Amino acid sequence: MNNFLIISNIALWVIVIVQLMIIYFFSKILIEFLNRFRLSGKRLEEATLAVGDKAPLFRERDQVGKVVNLSDNFGKKAVILFLSETCDSCKDIFSNLSIIQLKNPNQKIYVIVSNYSKGKQYDIPDQISLIRSDNIVKQYLIKTVPTMVIVDEQGYISYADAVNSHEQIIAVLRVNSQQVS
Repeated sequence: MNNFLIISNIALWVIVIVQLMIIYFFSKILIEFLNRFRLSGKRLEEATLAVGDKAPLFRERDQVGKVVNLSDNFGKKAVILFLSETCDSCKDIFSNLSIIQLKNPNQKIYVIVSNYSKGKQYDIPDQISLIRSDNIVKQYLIKTVPTMVIVDEQGYISYADAVNSHEQIIAVLRVNSQQVS
C-alpha cells in the first residue's frame, strides 16, 4: 500500500509538470500572436514599424556568404528592400537594382527575401547585399512586398512603406536625401 501511494504521488507530479510545460508553450505562442497587434484609439491594428522607431538590428549572411550587420552601417543611411521572387513589381526592382545603386552610391542597400523562395538567382551588384531570412521579415513586421525601409545614420527608421517600382524607390530616396541636406 505504501509503495502504491509513492508511485501515484510521483505519477501525479509528473502529470502536473507536463501540464505546466504545455501551458508555458501555449502562453509563448499566444504572447507572440498578441504582440503582432496594438491598440490605436479604440481600434485594434496589426503592429508595424513606424517612422522614428529604432530599427531592429540583424546579422545574416548575404549572397556571397559575407556576414552583414545593420549596426556596421551606423553613420550612413541604409535602404532595406523587402522583395519576393514571385511578384511582378519585385521582379522589376530586382532587374533595376544596379540603377538604384548608381543613383544612390552613398547608401548601403540590403535586399531581404524570404527563405522559402530560393528559386531564381539574380545578378546583384557587389555593393548590394541579398539576404534570405524569414527572421528579418518578422522583425520588421513586413506584411506586403515590395516594401522599402530607410534607416537613418543613428539607426532609426526614417521611411517605411510599400513601393511599386524602381522609379518610385529612386524618387523616395531623392526626396529623403534632400530632407537631410
